[in-house]
Amino acid sequence: MVDNFDTKVVCHDVKSLQRVPCNFGTRVVVRNLFYNYPTRRRALQQTLSDEYIRILDVVQGYALHFHRHSFSVIRRGKLEFRCNGYSVEEAVRAVYGTQLKNNCLSIGEIDEKKIEKRVECHVRGCISSASYNYSGRKRLQYVFFVNNRLVQWRNLRQTVDLAYSKYLGRHTAPWAYVAVDVDPGEVDVNVHPSKQDVLLLQEQVVLDTILQLLTGALDATHTSRTFVDRG
Repeated sequence: MVDNFDTKVVCHDVKSLQRVPCNFGTRVVVRNLFYNYPTRRRALQQTLSDEYIRILDVVQGYALHFHRHSFSVIRRGKLEFRCNGYSVEEAVRAVYGTQLKNNCLSIGEIDEKKIEKRVECHVRGCISSASYNYSGRKRLQYVFFVNNRLVQWRNLRQTVDLAYSKYLGRHTAPWAYVAVDVDPGEVDVNVHPSKQDVLLLQEQVVLDTILQLLTGALDATHTSRTFVDRG
């Protein structure tokens, strides 16, 4: 299969090219953004903190999902975030802290070749215990991946809320990381122009399966609860 894309690299004032040693992996460096567009650059200066948080959210989301790989964020020469890559539990600790790591439940894994209506899907993830109240950044409350891509999945968010509805009070919030792998032909990525939100063609079947995993994990641990508030 040949990918239908190409890459164009434009370099200005290149003096020389030489080989240099480097570690295996991918490094993204952003400098002098909009250097030739002063109006946009001035506008960006007013939202630098917000833009940085968005970048950090994306990197930390992928650090959680690809937890066997190392991720780091350096801002103005200072190391702001590092996840060394070991296990999903250690990734949770690196992104959210020890308290959530200690209140994290695995929802197990399901690899169904013949779910109802013959939907092929693989589901895995972890969630906060019923005694934990999430109070961190909103964009990192629900971390959803579909086919290894970070997405905003509104209906899955509602499914998570439904699973917690009989455990959490009105002013408490859960946390969840759920990864779903399905046939790409089952995914509708044209729900939103940004491609961030998705729908599945037989979505309710998959959501029902996820709901069973969530409620199973919560039911197994709900007998004794000590509430933890991060506020």
